[in-house]
Parts: sequence; structure tokens; C-alpha cells
Amino acid sequence: MWASVMINYIKKYQFLLAEIITFFVWAAVVPPAQGQVVCTITKDKGSGFVSYIRLRCNGNDCIVAAIADITGAANYCVFLRSVDGGHIWTLQDPGIKDTLAGISGIDLIDSLHIIASVMGGGVANIPFYSFIVQTTDGGITWLRDSIPTGYQINDMSFSSPKDGIIAAGDRPFITSDGGQHWDTVPFPLPLTNCQAYGNGNYRGFNWGSEQIYTTANFWKNYDTSPPITSDLNYYFSNCRFGSGDTIFGYGWRRTSTSVNYPCIARTTDAGHHWSSVYDDTTGPFGYIYSMTNVDRDTIVAGINGSLNTALWSTDNGVTWKIDSLQSDDTSFNVNEIDGIDFNSEGELVGAFNYYPPPSTGGSLVSFLVIGKHVNAGVKSNIMSNSPVEIFPNPASTTVNIIAPIWSHSIHLIDILGRDAMTEMSTQDGQFTLDVSNLPHGIYSILLDRDGALLPAGRLAIQ
Repeated sequence: MWASVMINYIKKYQFLLAEIITFFVWAAVVPPAQGQVVCTITKDKGSGFVSYIRLRCNGNDCIVAAIADITGAANYCVFLRSVDGGHIWTLQDPGIKDTLAGISGIDLIDSLHIIASVMGGGVANIPFYSFIVQTTDGGITWLRDSIPTGYQINDMSFSSPKDGIIAAGDRPFITSDGGQHWDTVPFPLPLTNCQAYGNGNYRGFNWGSEQIYTTANFWKNYDTSPPITSDLNYYFSNCRFGSGDTIFGYGWRRTSTSVNYPCIARTTDAGHHWSSVYDDTTGPFGYIYSMTNVDRDTIVAGINGSLNTALWSTDNGVTWKIDSLQSDDTSFNVNEIDGIDFNSEGELVGAFNYYPPPSTGGSLVSFLVIGKHVNAGVKSNIMSNSPVEIFPNPASTTVNIIAPIWSHSIHLIDILGRDAMTEMSTQDGQFTLDVSNLPHGIYSILLDRDGALLPAGRLAIQ
């Protein structure tokens, strides 16, 4: 995450200098229930792309930024577009062809109008540079427009094809002609996230101060909310705006043992009063980086850092429960969710990545998925094309696993990413596990190959 270390120091410094008065009300945390999101992979890394980020959906119209893996050429940013809710994706190349540039924001205004912010540089002797690309014909042609800033672009939002805002590293910029010209806000107001509501109404959020800024007159003046919290152990690095005054701040909480856990705060009055809606140090570790549209009862927050976990709410974010992300595909393991949203059918559309531990020597694996929420039942992992047999599955007492002969040990990983069981093979590739004392739930199966842990499937214990 860009400039994360610098922003952490800035935040600490600000809180030590000033006496901060907040209206932060922490709610009692009830251990959440568990559910399952059954994921179907619609595109993976082997489809000619290195990774997927910045996913947005508007009904069944979805777009995601991707890094194209072009043989014999340097990788560069492209878009994948879906018009059927994320089931089938087609390539749209905006012609960036810049190996130093990345997509920092996408706004899918309607089926014809798409605008994306691009930033590059910031390495060696090359300074930051920014620009936008946009289409008015659904991606047939793309235009490139400049932006009057050399700072990185953190976020962008358009209320219509004409009216929009960009959150840059030093201040916001607004446009009323679709990005052909940009008006500079006449005072420094660095924003991490922003939202355009139309008719001169904008909102922004600053990570360092954790404050919401609201204007109704094109930033001629603005209202500043109190910080989300004055507790220095909480880092609310991003927020998700709704169409009204409901806003979610999210990030992580650091414990005395220096372990980070996800946290979410919610306000219904544009940031003047906040409530903690998720703050659990007994659940999965990590942090929250992405969240679906919050103008609906069902909201999902992606947890980065823990294996195959997300948070699911069905009451507009008032309460949350842990969900495990599952798939019949044995290659499916994710610990980073870089973009999630819902399509018109209520399916979760996600850009998921897996970064293996450095000690394993593995490489990044990426997926585009469709997810369906279920409360019980797991499909068997015994597939005709799978090299690993797991039976019975679900299991309650013992489970037999037949794996490749090089498998000398096996690990069961719970939904919190913990090693719940490690067993050695009595005969290469064959295991019989006593799981009668393990808590009920879904476990990932990892096989040890010369110190590298490789995913081999899922096991349900009931």
C-alpha cells in the first residue's frame, strides 16, 4: 500500500500534538457465526494475466483492472469487462502501454461511460505522474486526459459522466466536463477516498487524520468531522461511502503482541458519531482493504492476510460474521481480496489473489470468482481430475487422504489461517487423520513438498 509507513507516522504525530475530542462509541463484540461462500473461478492467472485489482460492478456490468502477461513484452495494465455479472470476461485494452503505470481507481458510471485513474513513476529518478483514461462508447475507444498534479491518485468518483472528483496526494481536483478540464481546490486537503454526489456535493476521507470532509458548494468551504477514534492502536486506512450519510471506515487494529486484526466502524451521520461494528481479536488476523457497495442490506468486507476468509453482513453493516471462501478447485487459496462487489443476481464478484509465504518459494496466484453464500453443506473434494482423494468428506471421526507419493506430511489449516493439525505419512502419500477432537468447520489441506506447502483441497468436519 502506497506510502503506508509515512502515513502511519503522520497519524501518530498528529494525535500526539493535539487533544482530540471524538464521539466514538464502541459496541460490544459478540463472537460471529460462521458461513460459507462457495466460489467458482471464472478466470485465473493462467488466462494470460498476472493479477487482478480494482473491481467494480454496476448491475451485471462489471470491470476489473488486470496486468497483462504478454509473452516477449513487458507487462502492462488492461481491463477485463463482463456484461453478464462476472461470468464471462473479455479484454479491453485502453492503450496505456506503460510498464510503470498502474490503475488506482475505476468508476463504472454506466454501460457506456467508464473512467479510470492511472498513476506511475515514483521509482528511481522518475517522479510520480498521473492521468485518466475514459471511454464513452463502452470500451470501443479510449481517450487519455491529463490531470494537473504530479502526486499519486488515491481514489476517484463520478456522479455523472461529466461531474467527478479525484483524490490526489496533496488535494482533490474536480471536473464538470468529464475530465477535459480540472479545477484545483484552493487549499491543501489530502484525501484517501472520495465521493461525488452531484450539484457541488462531495465527500472525502483522510487516512492520517481519520476525518470525513463534506462540502455542498464545490469545496468553497467544507465541514470537518471528528476523527473516527483517538486510540493509536486503530488504523482506519480506507472508507466506503454510501449514497447518503452512511459511511464505513475500515482497516486494522494492532494488539500488544503486534498482531493486526481487522476492524470496521460505521456512521450514519457523515462521520460525526461512529460505532464499532467489528473489532474481534479472537477471529482472523489481517486487515480490511475492500468492501462491496454499502447501499444495500448485504455487505461483504474482504480480509487480507488470513487464508480464505471474509466478513458478511445482512443488516447494512450493523453486525458481521466470519465467512470461509471455498471452492471445488483444489488450486483455490486466497489471502488478499483486491476488489469485490455484487451483480444483479446477488452473486459476489471478486478479484482474489494468493501471496504465498516467502519461505515456500511460491509465486502469486490470482483469480476472478463468482461467490454464492450458503449456510451449510460442502461439496466433496473428490474430483475425477484431482490428484488428491479425500474421503469421507464431510468427516466426523477419521478421514483418509491419498496424495502424491512425495507428500511426507500434511497440514489442516482452519479458517483463521492457523495450523490445526500436522501429521506425518506412515506410507508416502497416504494419511489417516483422527479429526474427532477438531472444531466443526472447513479446513484447507496443504501438502508439504520439500518445505513448500501446496494446496490440495478442502475438508469439512462436522
